[in-house]
Amino acid sequence: MSKILLWSVLLLFFLFGFVPIALIAVKSFFLHGVLDFSVFKEIFSSSYTLILLVKSSLLSLFVTLLSFMFGIPIGILLEKTDIPYAKLLLALLSIPLILPPYTIALAYSHLFGEWFFSFWGVVFVEVTLYTPLAMLATFILLKTINPSLESAARIFFPWYKVIQKISLPLIFPSLLLVGFLLFLLSFGNYSVVNFLRYESFIVKSFVEFSAFYHYKLSFALSFFFLAFVLLLLYIEQRYTVKRNYQSSLHHITLTNAHPILLKQYKGVLSLTLWSVTFLFSLLPLAVIISEIDSLYAIIFALKLSYESILRTLLYAFGGATFVTLFGFVIAYSKRIQFFHFAWLFDTLAMTLFALPSTLTGIALLLFFNHQWSNFIYASPLLLLIGYSVKYTALSNRIVRAQLRTIPHSMEDSAKLLGLGFFERLKYITLPLLKGTLFVSWLVSFIFILRDTDMSMILYSAGAETLSIKTFTLMANSSASLIASLNLIMVLLILLPFTLLYFKVSK
Repeated sequence: MSKILLWSVLLLFFLFGFVPIALIAVKSFFLHGVLDFSVFKEIFSSSYTLILLVKSSLLSLFVTLLSFMFGIPIGILLEKTDIPYAKLLLALLSIPLILPPYTIALAYSHLFGEWFFSFWGVVFVEVTLYTPLAMLATFILLKTINPSLESAARIFFPWYKVIQKISLPLIFPSLLLVGFLLFLLSFGNYSVVNFLRYESFIVKSFVEFSAFYHYKLSFALSFFFLAFVLLLLYIEQRYTVKRNYQSSLHHITLTNAHPILLKQYKGVLSLTLWSVTFLFSLLPLAVIISEIDSLYAIIFALKLSYESILRTLLYAFGGATFVTLFGFVIAYSKRIQFFHFAWLFDTLAMTLFALPSTLTGIALLLFFNHQWSNFIYASPLLLLIGYSVKYTALSNRIVRAQLRTIPHSMEDSAKLLGLGFFERLKYITLPLLKGTLFVSWLVSFIFILRDTDMSMILYSAGAETLSIKTFTLMANSSASLIASLNLIMVLLILLPFTLLYFKVSK
């Protein structure tokens, strides 16, 4: 029975995730059953489209390089040194990652004015968004290194040489994967470029579908993006899949037992980190709060949006539950080699996470826009499916990391004692993963709360989420009302974020 349940969950994920993308690809490349590449001719014959492709690629490249330029040194300082208040800094610097992207774009645009609606404005906002990801990746990856390797080297060499020659080379393959992921996330970010009115490849793709219902051209524009995603996954399988995660991953702590002593540099580096924290995390929040002219504005915003708030929380609860279920089943199936091609589901989950929400959303709309599936198409179920296929990779990777720390011998011994598949899962695996599954659920809940792109495409008429309501009111509402709505969103997210922080750091 348990194996039937596993198969059912995997087939559902395959149906919701792979089949819509595959069908839109077939529709785009076949005309009356004959292979047709005319849509690519249409793309390459347009110099404007090629210019957009180059502009978007350069934008994403700048964002990736600058995010690494800030994120890697910050991650090293917070994990390896005795910088004061490292745990607090880590939490504060992570705030941009959990906020809706347009919230940060709105705050900085109010601060810097009209010139901010430009290439460099988009770069600044996206670097603010993705530097925390580079920082957290560096921070966590450094904890997977066997401490004895660094301790022995520090006896003979200065700490910066140890980091340069040992620490960074050991985590480089994983950092390379994170770099590709940052590039893809930047390339596929719709809400920031749309809000800042910057012409980009992803905006044209969305407009071709939403304004002209030209889904063939929309998919073909995203085909290059899909090819890049597959390249990323190949690099992961080729260079990082055999990485040996050390036992330190069994319980990640936010403190270092043997930190590097910064001595006379501590004051300067601490001031620099707090300056970056203020610029990236505290300043946007301060700008939002300063735009609110009275308590009445917040009360009015609550009255105006209470239904959207309730829907947002309900959708986030349901979406996080589905995401955690799919993530666990995919990770566990890969661990036990449930079937020979179990790794394909992990690849599919990562592909769907890296793909632009616009492409995935368009594929789901086309797939469910039929009489047989109208009960899904016209209901919030479509949005929950969109959240599930988009964010399952997050849960999958969190659960996979913890599963690697559980010895196979524990389940093998239970099997020899006569425990069946369901009993081993119930009494051994799930109890050991209880805390990890809760963390996975919280992470998914936060990302769904802040989601804008997927929600914008798939929400039902009259059933918008808080992020969509705020986004649509921006054009013709007062700055105070918009700031109040954004503050409500921030408070909604900060509660599960605070819970996640204490859960991970205890």
